[in-house]
Amino acid sequence: MIPLLHAPVSRGGCRHTLGRPSITSDTSRRRKSKCFRRVLKQNRVHGRLHAHDQGDALSVGDQMLNVEFRLQQLQLRLQRAKAREDFETASLLRDQISHTQLQLRKIQIDREHEIIRYDIGNVIEHKRYGYRGIIMGYTATCEASRSWVSMMNVAALERGLNQPFYHVLVDSRDRPGGQTTYVAEENIMIRPWCEISHPLVDKYFISTTEGEHHMPEYKPSAELRGIFLKDL
Repeated sequence: MIPLLHAPVSRGGCRHTLGRPSITSDTSRRRKSKCFRRVLKQNRVHGRLHAHDQGDALSVGDQMLNVEFRLQQLQLRLQRAKAREDFETASLLRDQISHTQLQLRKIQIDREHEIIRYDIGNVIEHKRYGYRGIIMGYTATCEASRSWVSMMNVAALERGLNQPFYHVLVDSRDRPGGQTTYVAEENIMIRPWCEISHPLVDKYFISTTEGEHHMPEYKPSAELRGIFLKDL
């Protein structure tokens, strides 16, 4: 007869000896469950932010701030998980980071479309200097070097750095030498149709057409569309 001291006793699915439990449950399964609970707990605040984004009519800018914050928090938690060699949590966080990065990129594209007023191919006139030109590209904000920003006194502009800036092929009859300028949106004015003379017109534009709202424009070439894919 087996002594009572060593007899196995079932208690809640675990095997025990008298006074000395012997843990035989699946350790890997418990760790995975714990990992999931940790990630879900840490995501509660971010989940509420996401629900707020979906449920309320936030501006594109506010949505971008929320998603950028969520992405930073996920990346920080990934670093911590890797430091403690919690690879299961790290794998889950990588998936969330990839999803959030895609979400952020979509919002960035929406924001560009929301704030960009003029299109590639529009014929414009510089409000201050009066020269004519064609828009061949743009950025959502000023991306020039600090030295250029200082030299051009961009801080004195009413909207400063945080406005779209446009790459413009300048009409050689107004400014000889085939110049290309980088112009703040507040200094741009759409003008009635005119042919623009510039050495790069034939390279970057194919022909003229009537654009949106009956504005004159040049049709971008395949090469120019390849540079500014967002305008395809």
